[in-house]
Amino acid sequence: MGKRGEIGANWRTNNFGWNSMIDYSTECSTRGLVSIIGDSYIRALQVDVGKDISSLLRQKVRPEYEVYSFGHDGAPLSQYLHVSRYVKEYFKPDIFVFVLIHNDFDESIANFVYKPFFLQLNIADGRIEEIQPTARPLYQFLTYSATFQYLYSNLKFASVYFNLIQDSSDFNANVNVNTLSSRRDSIRQGAEYLLTKIQAENLGKRTIFMMNAPVQDIYDGQVETSSVMWVNKMIEGLCAKHSLECIDLTTAFSNDYNATARRFDFPMDGHWNEHAHFLASEVLHDYLNATEQ
Repeated sequence: MGKRGEIGANWRTNNFGWNSMIDYSTECSTRGLVSIIGDSYIRALQVDVGKDISSLLRQKVRPEYEVYSFGHDGAPLSQYLHVSRYVKEYFKPDIFVFVLIHNDFDESIANFVYKPFFLQLNIADGRIEEIQPTARPLYQFLTYSATFQYLYSNLKFASVYFNLIQDSSDFNANVNVNTLSSRRDSIRQGAEYLLTKIQAENLGKRTIFMMNAPVQDIYDGQVETSSVMWVNKMIEGLCAKHSLECIDLTTAFSNDYNATARRFDFPMDGHWNEHAHFLASEVLHDYLNATEQ
């Protein structure tokens, strides 16, 4: 990333098309399987393969468990449901871990943000309908162009344009806080549908939702007055209501930053850096050890 590739990382596309240092197998194994599902935070192209949360967790839980990761750039929570169906069919994991970020919720609802290449929800008159994803041939064609990749991935041209037409002061955790708050009722309705749908389709499996911390508010010492912490509280409340397992990274990230002053992202990019991946893997490992079922 950057004009001259200031941030560089090594990736590895495995036999199933995911960024991972290992190949995946559909064969039954004597060890258990943990599947980690998310967006670009889990695809983790910003750090070397092997230094992401999934690879680091694998080092900690072997030989008892294997860990597979399934991350796709731009995917919202609704797409995680879609991916979980694929993961369940082909890999049959014992534990599902869904890593959530703050823009996962309004982007799950097609009424608010239209992402036709992902599974989304349509919410109307109190009813929820799943909208199946469609192909995106134009984007797939453009990815063959090195010029397009440089403008889109290195220079983040789309983000630069977006920032020109938006007031950056309205944004926190990669969401427009005013717009997000105005959609609170629908966001809660959609989130509850998705969490309980995942739960219902994976009965007998451990299902853990890990919510990202509002890192800018941690840097600024404003967690208590954070404009996006209501999302964390919403997920915590929904998980408690439906007896789902929940991890909020806010406390762990806050304690770490107060002790070390180490950032969790890059100056030019908001994704997790190596330190954040390491810390998140530690939190998840400690949680699995403490709650072993």
